Amino acid sequence: MNSNASPSAAGPASHSNGLSVAPAPRLSSPSGYGELKSYRPSEVICEPSDRTGRLYRIQRGRVRIVRTAKGARRKLVSLLSAGDIFGEANERSTDSLTDVAESEGDSEIWSASREELRAVLATDGQAGLALLNSFAAQVRTYRQRLNGLLGLDLRARLAQTLLSLGEAHGDPCLHGGRVELRRISQQDLADLVGGSRSFVSTLINEMKRDGTVANAGRVLCLLDLDALAHAAGGENSP
Repeated sequence: MNSNASPSAAGPASHSNGLSVAPAPRLSSPSGYGELKSYRPSEVICEPSDRTGRLYRIQRGRVRIVRTAKGARRKLVSLLSAGDIFGEANERSTDSLTDVAESEGDSEIWSASREELRAVLATDGQAGLALLNSFAAQVRTYRQRLNGLLGLDLRARLAQTLLSLGEAHGDPCLHGGRVELRRISQQDLADLVGGSRSFVSTLINEMKRDGTVANAGRVLCLLDLDALAHAAGGENSP
């Protein structure tokens, strides 16, 4: 599906699991700039060869940013949700990373070229504010991840990541817990926290024994958010 639209601002909402979750932004098209497109599960949204000069904003669904390199496995860099931004609209960018954006499940993405983005910012204050809010939220997220990598041990980084994923991507748990995470593997967690899959698996098993998390098939259930918050502070270092 293609249509012209611009993003509009939307405030955070409280999920029934107690975490604050941002709702999918409402769409409006007062300025008529940009393109709104739907993507199927695992469909590539943009690659390094076609990303330059276009900015993307997720209106609905989730997007995986995956880093690829010749002779190496694919690595999850970020898992993005409604309101998040990716792509490159800076004509002076020299970024040569091999990141690929893929739709996880069905998604709807608004995108704009450099020229369209300038027009949106010049003519549509609400859309411009929504974009600035998205940038600010992601800067906070990346700062938190960077601080975790520099100042926390792996267990604390894992707990912090589970809380962040629960807030951004979690659903009310149907298995007796607080929040459940779907389609997130232990390898994904290892990529996000900067550790090995085997070490992350060991830590997850410890958290299961502690009653902090549990598995229901391929679903990871977060049982004790307070314990995760305590561990994320680095006080439960192994």
